Amino acid sequence: GGECGVGLAPVGARQQGGGQGGQEGEQPGGGEAAAAEAAEAATAASGAATELDQIEQELVDLGADDGLFELLLPSQQTLAVLVSHSNNGVSFMLTPSDAALKKQLDGHRMELERRLAQRIGRTTRLTVL
Repeated sequence: GGECGVGLAPVGARQQGGGQGGQEGEQPGGGEAAAAEAAEAATAASGAATELDQIEQELVDLGADDGLFELLLPSQQTLAVLVSHSNNGVSFMLTPSDAALKKQLDGHRMELERRLAQRIGRTTRLTVL
């Protein structure tokens, strides 16, 4: 995938910054700082969603196999994935390369698990280590 770098910071900054212009006259610089913070948060959320979508797709692709795999994400982080099949469904054990990715995965674990189950068509268990 070359198409993985979708969440670009400048796009989010321009979109968020455009609606904050009315408040700048009262507090010089204050509105701009708030707009910049909002833009960073929106960009991070957009990038996180894009990365989670990519992780979901990779897990769906890996879901047919048993084994230990390592994914290289667009952010240059790695994600170790253990896939195990049983009569009860498919289990994914994920070991992220850093705390930020772990927090992101923990926060979206249930949603990701549900989406994987729908796409794979089997009961799915997702564990973030």
